[in-house]
Amino acid sequence: MLACDPHLAKMMSGLIYATRLTWNYEHDGKVKRTFNAGGSNVGIPLFTYSASPICASGVTSLNPDTLDLFVDEVKGDTFLASDGAWKQMTIIEETIKVRFGSSVSHKIRFTDNGVVLPRDLLEGKA
Repeated sequence: MLACDPHLAKMMSGLIYATRLTWNYEHDGKVKRTFNAGGSNVGIPLFTYSASPICASGVTSLNPDTLDLFVDEVKGDTFLASDGAWKQMTIIEETIKVRFGSSVSHKIRFTDNGVVLPRDLLEGKA
């Protein structure tokens, strides 16, 4: 018996797609056939639940906490570093080509803690 609880995030689809992989392999000079069958979620290139002739598996958590946000003090294109000194941000300018339209340029600013997110994005207005 296999029990697992994937803790799906609310934004993830709860649909599970039946999936089966079958392949041949050679053992003791004989060609044998085996399989792995189970379920997969949209956009996840793996079995979230599966069974084969020798084992069964299931995920326990699909949405671990992998994001940390820091509040940096910012003035223009400088930020207050952890050593108390004001440092220049790293700035990358990306150009996004728009089909049938004008290209859009966008500046991405970085501090020592990572990318700088606009406040309106954090407040849910963007």
